[in-house]
Amino acid sequence: MAISDTHPAASYSCRGKTVVPFNIVESEVTDSETGKRRTQYEYDEARVTEEVTRDKLISAGIAARYSIEEELAAINNYLEDKVKYGPEYAEYQDFRQTAKDVATTSLSAEANGS
Repeated sequence: MAISDTHPAASYSCRGKTVVPFNIVESEVTDSETGKRRTQYEYDEARVTEEVTRDKLISAGIAARYSIEEELAAINNYLEDKVKYGPEYAEYQDFRQTAKDVATTSLSAEANGS
């Protein structure tokens, strides 16, 4: 998860990768050194090397939160016991859908010159 004092751009280049911020949460925080209040943004980042495609954005978005091992565990645990692991699996699926939505929106905005 990334943290910034400025709202992140829709996408940007960093070290040869295209970065697409998503799940942006704005909050007011108190600076521990100055005691002053400021706005802070926390967000996930999908990082894609080379050509940006929907599939690559989806994979990068999911990887922002879940390792391959965590993905496999969520799926396999759910297959083993749907009741016990249902909430964990539902959370994974919600995040996966968010990654799909971000990929679609990001590529649509890029195609429209936004």
